[in-house]
Amino acid sequence: MTELHAKETTLWLIASASWVILPYTLYLPVWALLPFLFLAGWRYMVHAHSWRSPGRFVRLVLLLLATLIIYQYYHSFLGRDAGLTFLLLLMGLKFSELNAERDRILLVFILLLLTLGTFLYSQSLWVAGYLVVAVIACLATLVQIQQPTGLTVKKRLFVSGKLILAALPLMLIMYLLFPRISGGLWGLSSQTTATSGFSEELRPGSFSRLVESPVPVFRVQFEGNQAPPPAALQYWRGAVLSDTDGKRWFQNKAVNSPGAQVIDGKQLVTYNVTLEPNKQGWLFPLDLPVSKPNRHIVNQGLTLKAPHAIRERKRYRLQSYLSYRTTIPVQLDRYLALPAQTSLRVIELANKWRAQAAGTKNNANAAIAKLAFNHFREQLFYYTLEPPLLGGDPVDEFLFETKKGYCEHYAAAFVTLMRAAGVPARVVVGFQGSEYNPAGKYLTVRQSDAHAWAEYLDQKSGWVRADPTAAVAPSRIEYGIDSLRALSEKGLNLDLMPDAALRQNLAPGWLRSLGTGLRLRWDALNFSWYRWVEDFDPRRQAQILKKLGLFDTSWMLRVAVLTAIVIFMLAIFAAFILRKQDSHDKIQKLYLLFCRKLAKVGFHRQLSEGPLSFATRIKKTKPEWATAINKITDYYVLLRYGKTGMHITLKSLRLAIQDFKPV
Repeated sequence: MTELHAKETTLWLIASASWVILPYTLYLPVWALLPFLFLAGWRYMVHAHSWRSPGRFVRLVLLLLATLIIYQYYHSFLGRDAGLTFLLLLMGLKFSELNAERDRILLVFILLLLTLGTFLYSQSLWVAGYLVVAVIACLATLVQIQQPTGLTVKKRLFVSGKLILAALPLMLIMYLLFPRISGGLWGLSSQTTATSGFSEELRPGSFSRLVESPVPVFRVQFEGNQAPPPAALQYWRGAVLSDTDGKRWFQNKAVNSPGAQVIDGKQLVTYNVTLEPNKQGWLFPLDLPVSKPNRHIVNQGLTLKAPHAIRERKRYRLQSYLSYRTTIPVQLDRYLALPAQTSLRVIELANKWRAQAAGTKNNANAAIAKLAFNHFREQLFYYTLEPPLLGGDPVDEFLFETKKGYCEHYAAAFVTLMRAAGVPARVVVGFQGSEYNPAGKYLTVRQSDAHAWAEYLDQKSGWVRADPTAAVAPSRIEYGIDSLRALSEKGLNLDLMPDAALRQNLAPGWLRSLGTGLRLRWDALNFSWYRWVEDFDPRRQAQILKKLGLFDTSWMLRVAVLTAIVIFMLAIFAAFILRKQDSHDKIQKLYLLFCRKLAKVGFHRQLSEGPLSFATRIKKTKPEWATAINKITDYYVLLRYGKTGMHITLKSLRLAIQDFKPV
């Protein structure tokens, strides 16, 4: 290998390695990349400025030092992070001994392994696209090593792209037919941190930080031709909070039974939920669920929870009733309990409502709830994202002094008043509303949709949802929290504006519409990638195999079918290569026949002589043969080395040689 070729190859290797390891900066400590930076730079200086290569002793010291650091940091060489950090170390050390062609080829294979290792952290669409470029760069580097001259950079990239395209059919067949495993890639979760900001407790301010977050919590697709329910019915049930100390609401974890059951449901909807990781394990069904995924728990208040934290994206199927009646639980004490320090003003207001509803026949609880809603409407309560801080008795201060708050203030105050009036009630926390994505035909529920509402016990219908926020700020429920925030930033009050003015102010401009459209399409593309690539589990594979008639076969038979298909494809590829080779052999045989004709008359072709040089030498001696010699030589060169025209065939060459009579 010439010095110029070695330098150019080293630059290709450094560029390819830099591209491959760049994503690792997001997942591994910075020091894990230092051996590569140091030794790759040293290797470049060897070729650019004639530095000496690191000796065996230096390489050994670097290996021992880096190995000790890795073990000190991870306490192991096994596992994803430790293993890939060690592989990065080996890749860096390989730059210190690029003494032969095989060293450079081995380094390319290490880079391909590191490319594959990136998928242990993420299999998202952008990562896949990024790594396709990495593979093309590695293959182009391999072409550079194998063929130092005769190919431009553009041609090397073109050859590597052709190699990837040639492998696509085999890749797709293995993707569809190779037995899948449950869970994430190689059993490892694709994400390790939770993203949901959902809280299992309710206290003033607990949802204020969620309002500012656009991070998706889950996405919902409705089956068949079912249209998504209107925003006013999109209540995604999280936790039921039955206990309070006057300042916060929390779960009664001693109670694990579902409690009430649905006895009369209407408007049944079936939908699939794709849930982002969350450390609490809640599943957030549409209010009210009548089914649950396997191995999941139905908690008090008909809420759904996994037995452990959800550390990777999860997809499951649910059914819910949008309209329902429930049974009445036997134990109601915990839904009536109030702290001893409940203020006298709260108790007096509740007693007043109970006295007014005393004459109501058979439905006093509903009458009290109606009085509470009227109170919130008539007493100039305001919905705001920036409520004033509350002191030792937040419910009393909110009801009689500040009268400003958001969902958690209204839910806590409503339940407290209902209990004080003798009506069993509880707080429910979850999400309300969503964003519809027309590109993917699904709903996206974000952290900013976090919401709190109430349920009270009706003598006829069982548990009834009551959202006092809707009484104060109905536009919050209809248009969503994002619309409220957008208007608040303009200094406008969402619920004091006429409908026409409201729609006019909420109408996005063309630039915002364009940005929203692009964002939704990108989100839909990523979601489709997740469904067909990241979430291609045994269940989805079985659906495809069923359509192919292979559903009831064992995995061993599937592997046998896959092997047979691979062998068949390789046989076709080999036949194509052999046919091309055989075609070249026929061309060569005809040209050798031409050479033998000339040898008989004293013109012997030298071993080092190419067809053009041979033809030139003959024409100098026999100019009368020039036309025939040019014709035969041009045909041979075009058929053997170039792209032939439609009129140039093997038969054309054969006839030209037959017509040639050297005398």
